[in-house]
Amino acid sequence: MAPPVSKQMIRDCLTPDIQNELLSAVDKLVTMELRTERVSFYETFVRSVSQETSRVIDLIHQKEREHVIMANHVLLKIPGFMEGRQRHDYTKDELYFFVTSMKFDCQFQGDSLVQLSKMEIDRHFQLEAHHPQYEDFNNRECTERDIEEMAIDRLCRNIQFNGHIVDEEMARFIPEFPLGDNEEKQRMFKDFVQQRKQMVVEEYERMFGQEEDSLCIPPLQDKKQCHAFIAHSSADRELSETITEELEQYGLKCFHADRDFLVSEICSVK
Repeated sequence: MAPPVSKQMIRDCLTPDIQNELLSAVDKLVTMELRTERVSFYETFVRSVSQETSRVIDLIHQKEREHVIMANHVLLKIPGFMEGRQRHDYTKDELYFFVTSMKFDCQFQGDSLVQLSKMEIDRHFQLEAHHPQYEDFNNRECTERDIEEMAIDRLCRNIQFNGHIVDEEMARFIPEFPLGDNEEKQRMFKDFVQQRKQMVVEEYERMFGQEEDSLCIPPLQDKKQCHAFIAHSSADRELSETITEELEQYGLKCFHADRDFLVSEICSVK
């Protein structure tokens, strides 16, 4: 299989024209109410850019989805872990990927981008408890399972960007918890890092360490934007998300009903 997408791969694609298109989108986003218009604006923006810029956006999405897929696969292998829990990084969508990549991968500057990225990251921290900042936003302590997910999240990031687990880098990112017994939670985090390290390594090797297979992804034709439309019953939601992530891992573009379909858009068409 191909190696994971890196920050450098994205930066190497940034010609002046592509940078101008991307920065223009950032400026437009500042004027919008992202809570209600985020998906409709983003889809309009993606349809309007050049093919070269669209390929950069695809790289950005692939890089982030690789992380989400890896972390979710590891979590699903832990018996009972996901019972009653949302999938890892469920609050991240294409707009989140785009805004944060503009700041951290492309390293663009400007007050507008700082404002947007902070808004997106704070929203994520507020809603997902596998970040210590969740405690500040909600005045609620992270649970043991949250801290285990936190450790797996950090391990996946580490190996995705380095190709192996860099222990020194893990040691620099020990979380600080604002509520409760910080030292005890840090001890739990370190213990989970050691317990789950091999699982993360095995998942990384499964995703990126195999030989290139013969799977041929057909090109999208006639202005189609996806290879597959994924719908499901309420009982099969988790299974449908897993299938979507597996297909996207191999380069297929999927339209998942829960993730990509807006009731507001259906109403506006009617």
